[in-house]
Amino acid sequence: MYGIVWALGLFRGIMMVLCLVVALSFWTIKWMLNGLRWKL
Repeated sequence: MYGIVWALGLFRGIMMVLCLVVALSFWTIKWMLNGLRWKL
């Protein structure tokens, strides 16, 4: 039982980290595209 709770907590933590990485990469790409557009 305890192992299941620990696994769920670990999974939730990994999902939160993945969401943060995806959000950061999305904003970085968007910012880079805006910068390229201004240069052109």
